[in-house]
This record gives sequence, C-alpha cells and structure tokens, in this order.
Amino acid sequence: AGQLVDELRAMPAVESVALASALPFDQGLFGTVFRIEGRSGPGQASAAGATYLGVTARYFATMGTPIIAGRDFTHEDGLTSPRVAMISQRTARQHWGDQSPIGTRIRFTDQRQFLIGADGEEPFFTIVGVVGDIRFSSLTDEAPPMVYLPLSQFWDIESLRAVMRTSGTNVVRADDLQGLASRLDPGTSVS
Repeated sequence: AGQLVDELRAMPAVESVALASALPFDQGLFGTVFRIEGRSGPGQASAAGATYLGVTARYFATMGTPIIAGRDFTHEDGLTSPRVAMISQRTARQHWGDQSPIGTRIRFTDQRQFLIGADGEEPFFTIVGVVGDIRFSSLTDEAPPMVYLPLSQFWDIESLRAVMRTSGTNVVRADDLQGLASRLDPGTSVS
C-alpha cells in the first residue's frame, strides 16, 4: 500500500494521495460498537455506536475534510505503535458534549479484526483528532457518527480505495492507474 501511494503521488498533477477502506457514496462501511474508558457509572452510556473507516495519513487533507481538533494520522501510527483513532464532530458531540475527547481512550467490543491485547481484551485506542462530519450515503441524509482508524493498525480489509487531489489541466487516466496497480501486484484486480 505504501508503494502504491508513493507511485501515485509521483504522477503529474497529483498533489495528495491517500487510501481508505471505503469512500463516501460507496459500499464497504461497517458499524461498530465501542466503550469509552472510565464510563460505567449510573447515567453514563456504557456503549456507543458508530460507523468505522480505515484511512491512511493525508486522507482528510486529500478529501478536503477539516481537522477540527488534535492531529491527523501519521506514518508513525503503525502496528507496533499505540493504537489511535479519530472521530467525527457528530461522534464527539454525542458522547463528549462540550468536553474535548482528545486523549480519551475507547475499546471496540464487536470487531474481530483488531488485535487482541496482552490482557486477552481488544486494545484501547486513544483519540488523537476530531474531523468534520461527512455525509456517506447521500447528500440529504444526516452525516453518521464516525470513528476513523489508521489502515496500518487495521488489518481485515477486503479492498482499498485510492483518493487523489489533482491540480492543473493534466488528467490522470484510469488506464494509467490500472497499469500502475497491475505492475505493483499482478494478481490484484482493479476497477
């Protein structure tokens, strides 16, 4: 995946490239349930629902989605690094209200693709950023609550989508993209 991003970034007119497990108005989004560390008292929701998406560093810049608080994912957010997550503004409002979620930790309770920790439990993910809301299913539906994970810490992926931001009048042709992907991995199907 890293080599694909590097090769795409080197194409003329390409300003920014990222990968995602799904895209808006596409299929491949899944729901998840997570628990917020330290919330188990009376009147506090013990579990929260959201849609999750795996993305690489620069996804939000490439898609034009503002980072409202905290930081973006980086190349240092890998499998051997502490687990991190970003959430949408809607998720932050629903579960943290006026308080900042940055630095708080969540644990997913229903997804098998996350590596089991040394304690036999799903690992905690520290929230490092809050991003603007994105409509995923239609322009008229409300933006869903979202949790984003770095693709490098997320391993049960059926397929990847590449997103590119380009400039100028040069066009990136689909044939060039398919040829590049086939050259990097001849067994990969590209659409």
